[in-house]
Amino acid sequence: SYAKKRGIHVMAEIDVPGHAESWGNGYPKLWPSLSCTEPLDVSSNFTFEVITGILSDMRKIFPFGLFHLGGDEVYTGCWNLTPHVKQWLDERNMTTKDAYKYFVLKAQEIAIDLNWIPVNWSAHYILP
Repeated sequence: SYAKKRGIHVMAEIDVPGHAESWGNGYPKLWPSLSCTEPLDVSSNFTFEVITGILSDMRKIFPFGLFHLGGDEVYTGCWNLTPHVKQWLDERNMTTKDAYKYFVLKAQEIAIDLNWIPVNWSAHYILP
């Protein structure tokens, strides 16, 4: 309300999948494994359920239509090193680059479904 009274729009941000490692402290199932804690687990529906919950709650707090989903500086290599994620990738004939794109687009879809206009950093992923 302070910002709104002054004509300021506040754009909230969650930076997924790469800068959300701390989320696993409360929800370890978000991590692909204990040795791969970043990026979030692309193969888990739970990951996207949590993102949906966060975006739903944030919608109540931030009236501005834009929401930043981050998406930069993602080291996707550990997805290949985590057996269940690697299996998920193989079953879908996906590379980690494909999985990164899948993650970003799925997060955007969630945001759009919740009446947000998604914003992302330009795609910067780091392959092994």
